[in-house]
Amino acid sequence: MPKIVNPVFTHSHKENKSGQKINQNNKNFNEILRQQLKSDLNITRHAQNRIENRGINIDTATAHRLDKAMDALKQKGGKGSLLLSDDVAYVVNPQTKTVITAVDKSSLKEKVFTNIDSAMLI
Repeated sequence: MPKIVNPVFTHSHKENKSGQKINQNNKNFNEILRQQLKSDLNITRHAQNRIENRGINIDTATAHRLDKAMDALKQKGGKGSLLLSDDVAYVVNPQTKTVITAVDKSSLKEKVFTNIDSAMLI
């Protein structure tokens, strides 16, 4: 579970017609994130899973830094960008303010990032 500031992010499951469990929060995750962090950030389902599994903390300050960095990259024409912080690397699409994936420091060894046209230290 990510260390996001609100317990609203706990998973609740419901079964669909075929009996498969569905996560009710997936469709509302971005909306809840925006409300809680007061940010326009979108997070893909893949990134959400990475954030949860790796225990990455996205608090208001982090969301603000990501938001500001994506604005700067968008002005420079970035489409697939790597944002590097002290503890986490984020692959983002600045045009849509979307976090595509997140990798924590302990998982960064020997990782290759592809389809990146820009990088920024945050």
